[in-house]
Amino acid sequence: MQLCLIATTRFERLITLARSEPLLAEAASELMRNTLMKMNLMRHLAQHSDLHCINCGWHRELVAALIIMQAHDAALRHERWVSVCKFMEALLPINQYKHLQNSPPSFWREGENRPFSKTFEDRAIWFNHVIKIEDGAMINTKLLWTFITRGAMIMCSDNQAGVDIVLPVCSTKGNLSHNSVTAILIQVKNVEQFGCSINKTIFDRMDPLKVGLFNEGSQKL
Repeated sequence: MQLCLIATTRFERLITLARSEPLLAEAASELMRNTLMKMNLMRHLAQHSDLHCINCGWHRELVAALIIMQAHDAALRHERWVSVCKFMEALLPINQYKHLQNSPPSFWREGENRPFSKTFEDRAIWFNHVIKIEDGAMINTKLLWTFITRGAMIMCSDNQAGVDIVLPVCSTKGNLSHNSVTAILIQVKNVEQFGCSINKTIFDRMDPLKVGLFNEGSQKL
């Protein structure tokens, strides 16, 4: 379902925005999990630049969002929430996942130098659709919890500094609020030269403080 924001003369061009409809998205998500259509859809998105007014993004961000959604669905069991560790296990090859489990953080505060599996053992995600934002200021913990209530992952505006997709993450202990959320920040590249190698300078630009995920002086994770 789309909302029409702008229509030019004679409807030569329409600018639309996808609505956040959690119940409709849940029904579509259930359909995708129970069919093989999602496999054909990913190939179609990756190989076609013109999909009749569907914008896949400059770097095929929509393809990346579909890969993420598939990993989420693969990790989903009977509960609505998906643990971050289970999500990563479904997203990554087994060898890379095992390495991630035991990996320490690149930076940490005193007393928090714990491996990935311990750091995120009580963190979870839930989403069944994508919302594209136009204001980078929305990538902040004070607002991220509201996307979780809608069951949405976030696709950032074009040219957003260093981040293309944001996955809100919530603590499974306590109430949902701005004090209990963090996020997984994703940058999408479809240039062959990047491949599977890690470019540290790209990750450095995804600094949570510079992106605005946390306010200066924040003590929350």
